[in-house]
Amino acid sequence: MAPTLTLFFLGSTGALLFVESVSGPVPWLLLSAVVTAGYAFARSAPISRLGRASRSLARGLVALLHVVWAGEAVLCASMLSWTIPWWAWAAIAAIAAGAIATTMRRWTRVAVPPALLVGSFCAVCLVGWAREEWYVRCDDVLAVTTQRSVEVVVPVRDDLDRCVPGKALPIGRYPRKVWPAPDGLRVVFTTQEAFHDTFQPSTLPSRMSGLVCESEQRRDPAQAPPPVACLISHGKAHAIVEDPDHDRLLVGVLSGLDPGRGRAGGIVAVTRTAPLREVDRVVLTQGGNFYIDPASDRIGEFGDEGRVLDFVRTSDFALLDHDIPASFLGPDFIRYDPQQHEGVACTASGPLRTLDGRASLAVAFHGVPFSARPLAPSSRYPSTWLALSWGCDWSADHEQVFVAASTLGQLVTLDRRSGDVSSRAFVGFGARPVTYDPRRNVVYVGNFLRGDVLAFDVATGSVTRRWFAGRFVRDIELTRDGTGLLVTSNMGIVRVDLGD
Repeated sequence: MAPTLTLFFLGSTGALLFVESVSGPVPWLLLSAVVTAGYAFARSAPISRLGRASRSLARGLVALLHVVWAGEAVLCASMLSWTIPWWAWAAIAAIAAGAIATTMRRWTRVAVPPALLVGSFCAVCLVGWAREEWYVRCDDVLAVTTQRSVEVVVPVRDDLDRCVPGKALPIGRYPRKVWPAPDGLRVVFTTQEAFHDTFQPSTLPSRMSGLVCESEQRRDPAQAPPPVACLISHGKAHAIVEDPDHDRLLVGVLSGLDPGRGRAGGIVAVTRTAPLREVDRVVLTQGGNFYIDPASDRIGEFGDEGRVLDFVRTSDFALLDHDIPASFLGPDFIRYDPQQHEGVACTASGPLRTLDGRASLAVAFHGVPFSARPLAPSSRYPSTWLALSWGCDWSADHEQVFVAASTLGQLVTLDRRSGDVSSRAFVGFGARPVTYDPRRNVVYVGNFLRGDVLAFDVATGSVTRRWFAGRFVRDIELTRDGTGLLVTSNMGIVRVDLGD
């Protein structure tokens, strides 16, 4: 039995690999050991009545765990199967054959548990994600540029135009969030590097060399890419919010503002017009996304890891109220109406973080004074417990909220006032950024890992158009004139001409 348990332990470590990125190696391995012990007990042969009842309970829990792992494998297959090399597919097929062969009743030797198959598959997908984030595939570049009305306007490398099929080029920083300037040419964007440095290539391009950068969009593919100018060389940044009252942009920095304080982030103010330069900053324990409330001269800043909200005075960046309980994970996007002092935080984390003991698909909040309430609460919609979400937008009148529920594969329309679900539509697992187009009554949804951008017609409830924009799609923004989309991915900034 010991060899079978060893194989089960290896499978459970693979299936639980996502835990390691959150908690570190020790809790991950301890959890795998506990799960393996439960599996061993479920296979034991106790002689007492209590022992038999306990074994039945253990078998039920193990069966439930396998159902969860099977669901994880479906998610991985949907979002990450493109990262698996041929030799890994061959190994997975061999494990599958072994699992099928050794489940026969007459087999008495070492069994290959199904957990090894599921765990191996999930581990290969997650490792593939970590590896692929350091590269851009030339096949993907060609798939983007051969589409009608799609072009890479700010490439992550100078030589993408010389890509050769079948090759992969190393990349350093790539864009997260983009702000289009009023002139229709200049863009300001935030960047990050890949998270896992285990797979970092020995040499990296330095075209995007900082946390916040500016460039012009290349409108003629035959021209050389315009230069990129960047600020702040280390860390990761995301949100960009326009502060017109002070003629500047505010950038939410997740980490890198103070190397002596670990992940210290905060808010950096930069010029709204070229040339890009820093004009002010405030360093906080946690950086993340935020909203501006002009009437109260306040910025409400959510930490990336959530739980707290800091208030900063907009005019002079003085720290005001600190560590106000916020409970939920830091949102990737915030939609805020300063006239009504109301907004929506685009965040959902299932059972990991709850609001008043309930999971939600997004969080509606009042800005000043701060208060929050769940949308689509789990008390009325139990499926919310399974939802992870990072993206949402709202309608022009702010009454409808469109949420990309990544783990459910759904675009969910909510009533902001009541929190009720109005409709659900399947748009694929891994949906992340969401942008509403009021002119066309269309919601654009980006698939983070697969790289698809979908146009969802609100009136008909169907997907009407689809484009490929590269991998790791984090943001979709309408151009100033509304004629196109700017999409951030590992290729850089991709423009989609809407053509109407």
